[in-house]
Amino acid sequence: MATSAKTYKYSVELNVHAVDAPGTRLTKQNDIYINICLLGVHKRTHLMPPNLPMHIDQRFYFDRVCIKFYYLIKV
Repeated sequence: MATSAKTYKYSVELNVHAVDAPGTRLTKQNDIYINICLLGVHKRTHLMPPNLPMHIDQRFYFDRVCIKFYYLIKV
């Protein structure tokens, strides 16, 4: 039986201005995006032409609520 529960809220604001990858070659056929996974939450940028450096200038918000239970058996 659970005696108490603690809730933790994590919030991250990520500002992405530009991405560069020296030595990387991109195909000129299709637009591309960047996929970001943080705290188990997936977000992606808008579609962009495949040119490096990519000037993104986007702000991402990641929120996650975690609940941790404490059991009498484990105390």
